[in-house]
Amino acid sequence: MKNAIRELGIGFIIGAITFWFVEYNARTLLGIPLKYYLIVGSATTVFGFKYFLNKEILKVTFFVTQGILLGQLARILFDISKDSQTHNLLAVELFDTLIVCFLSGLVGGFLTFWFKHPKPSQ
Repeated sequence: MKNAIRELGIGFIIGAITFWFVEYNARTLLGIPLKYYLIVGSATTVFGFKYFLNKEILKVTFFVTQGILLGQLARILFDISKDSQTHNLLAVELFDTLIVCFLSGLVGGFLTFWFKHPKPSQ
């Protein structure tokens, strides 16, 4: 359980960095699209947990994605408390983030197989 909290926490930090520093309906942060932050953040986090701590790819990907979704959901709830007309497509926003983060997390996890396994000598 301790590992899951650590993975959720790192995912929450990625989600907070990605969604809390932009205005509502903005698609970029410092000139970079938000999706790139999500893709790179989840892929490198899962890669790090798998490569250095030898964790299971699916568990790490699941918990990191859930942390990112919690970060996004916290921002959405904050926006709704200020103006109830925002985020009319809440389910679509969360589902989009879920797909992007989960798939990029899997890619980051499976990259460890390419880096860890020795190449056959010729």
